[in-house]
Amino acid sequence: MKIFLLTQFFLSLMVFAHAQPLGPAYVVYFTDKDNSPYSINDPSAFLTQAAIERRAMQGIPIQMDDIPVNANYLQAISDAGVQVAAVSRWFNMAGVWILNENIIPQIEALPFVLSVEPMGDGSKQKKHKPIENKFSPDCGNHDFIYNSVPGKRTLNNYFDYGLGLHQIQMINGVSLHNQGYRGQGMVIAVLDAGFRNVDNNPAFDSLRAHNRILGTRDFVQPGNNVYKPTAHTHGANVLSIMAANLPGQMIGTAPEASYWLLRTEDHDPPASPEYLMEEYFWISGAEFADSVGARVINSSLGYTEFDDPSQNHTYEDMNGDITPITRAANRAASKGMLVVNSAGNDGSSDWYYIIAPADGFDVLAVGAVTADSTYVPWSSKGPSYDGRVKPDVAAQGASTRLVNSVGNVVTGSGTSYSSPVIAGMAACLWQSRLDQSNGMVYQAIINSASQFLNPDFFTGYGIPDFEQAFTILGSASAITSKKALIRVYPNPVTSLMKIETLKGGDSIKHLTLHDMTGRELLRRNYSLNYQTSI
Repeated sequence: MKIFLLTQFFLSLMVFAHAQPLGPAYVVYFTDKDNSPYSINDPSAFLTQAAIERRAMQGIPIQMDDIPVNANYLQAISDAGVQVAAVSRWFNMAGVWILNENIIPQIEALPFVLSVEPMGDGSKQKKHKPIENKFSPDCGNHDFIYNSVPGKRTLNNYFDYGLGLHQIQMINGVSLHNQGYRGQGMVIAVLDAGFRNVDNNPAFDSLRAHNRILGTRDFVQPGNNVYKPTAHTHGANVLSIMAANLPGQMIGTAPEASYWLLRTEDHDPPASPEYLMEEYFWISGAEFADSVGARVINSSLGYTEFDDPSQNHTYEDMNGDITPITRAANRAASKGMLVVNSAGNDGSSDWYYIIAPADGFDVLAVGAVTADSTYVPWSSKGPSYDGRVKPDVAAQGASTRLVNSVGNVVTGSGTSYSSPVIAGMAACLWQSRLDQSNGMVYQAIINSASQFLNPDFFTGYGIPDFEQAFTILGSASAITSKKALIRVYPNPVTSLMKIETLKGGDSIKHLTLHDMTGRELLRRNYSLNYQTSI
């Protein structure tokens, strides 16, 4: 009954949305969540039990930003002539179309409206921070699909991977599957464009047979069939890299996980508009993923430029906390989810940097390498504008194996396809240590990567080794399960390190800091719970 009520609530919020722009886009921010029928003391009214348990396991409290937007406020602005397109409880706002801008003063005068702000800033001009580009253009900045033929069986593995083996071997993920960590019980939300034919594609037979497709939502056109033959294939391709189960042909990185399929990108053929509202659809999708208990989000999406140049992002915006979608991705991580996002396919274009939300502080941004583990020139580069290593890691994104919408194993290229390679295996890793936080999983993946001690701005910390990440996460579990005293981040550190207690009742008494060689760098004594910068 609680799940039914939750579903009913989300549908009621989104009935106003439209696929195409109906006029100028604005964001309406609300002052409060007064007179709400919901309370943080009864989260089961707006979060599923899985969502509540995911937070509880990580010590994340239910807060006011979890309370849904007041439905009466949404109804009032709709009655005034606003077309509500997307709603966010985290930011207490609505993305809207306003065809008649003369009504804006009327909306602003409503007592519960904090502000009405235009979506985008026409004063922005695109700027680039110089970076050495050692590579020549390759195959452009789009995802490409090629036909493939069946491969050979590899012996002594739980799965007969077929053509899917190499991209999993590259990140040393087979051992996790062999140990029994194949995604069972893990929930992955796929935020993407359409999911054409997923309801009948043989690659997903086992998902359907075991009810592991938990549901679908279309945040662009509520009520739309995301499986329809005219839907985009991108989401289905991405899903197959994680969920395909065709023994001898193609096995994905998390074939036994459960999935929510969420359309947030308006890219169904023949139209392919690009407008900032799509970031707000993504926010709604991420909030829904949170509410239904997803642990991992795979987002093979990203944004820089739009049909309306006034909405364009600049490289300066790629600082981890500026664009709407990046702020939402950070917030999703703060709610205990691991957000895995494509770095972008713009490495050979004028805009050659990462795309939002890959710049997020807490987003695991994934670049692309070839089958022989070399950087692909079209994979978007770092750093973030504030100088952080981005992308975080890389996986096979050139000639990645996937299953197309008619059930054939083919290859595709793009960071859209390297991201789910990592996201699916990250779910299996987390399954092995459910007591650990999303941040611990994130850090274990980075610590295991091939360039951990010498990262660059092309593949970040490099290609993860998930067998090593499993060992790292196990070590973290052994340490934190005893006392859960501290969290130290970032790791590695160059100049600024933060050290904080993880449990309110614990305290740091003595602290000694050593470098990788064992040399003592710092020794301090404390009498209280402490957070400091070094």
